[in-house]
Amino acid sequence: MAFDAHKNLAIAAVATAPSPAPSGVSLTVGAGEGARFPVAPFNATVWPATALPTPVNAEVVRVTALAGDTFTITRAQEQTTARAILPGDLIAATITAKTITDVEAALIPLDNAGVWVDVPYNPANYKTVAGATWTVEAADVLSHAYAHQQDALAESGHQYLVALRVGCLSSRLSGGLRAAEVLRRAVSRL
Repeated sequence: MAFDAHKNLAIAAVATAPSPAPSGVSLTVGAGEGARFPVAPFNATVWPATALPTPVNAEVVRVTALAGDTFTITRAQEQTTARAILPGDLIAATITAKTITDVEAALIPLDNAGVWVDVPYNPANYKTVAGATWTVEAADVLSHAYAHQQDALAESGHQYLVALRVGCLSSRLSGGLRAAEVLRRAVSRL
């Protein structure tokens, strides 16, 4: 999965509004302000400079091309409604729901059988795969800890005793790493 590019403090004032303002697909920002933004494509939020952005006054747009200070946009993205974009409005490459769901989709792995491994721990989700066992337990409100039990692996007639104990912390925003991914990473290092 390809992620959108990002830049900090990518914000500018609209100098030339789309025409017509509620449906046009091109806008221009102040001279030199286009350089503040990442390489397209990316999502941005447009809102009046006189107010904070809200669901009533803001629109998420998809910037599909950026040439100097001129943006080519796709309107009304991420369940927002197209609004009249006016000179003086602000446009910013903000964190939107798409930004977060793209990251979540990249972090939620499947186990080797293509089955989702659920977090937080649920006794019904206790799995056995190719002789390996693991458990998933909620560590606290902000993180998860994953404990992998000992496993004996056989390869070419030789037995290797592998004690896997991996602790991973991640915010609940991403849902944490899944047990199968932690196990896959640990075993791949053998």
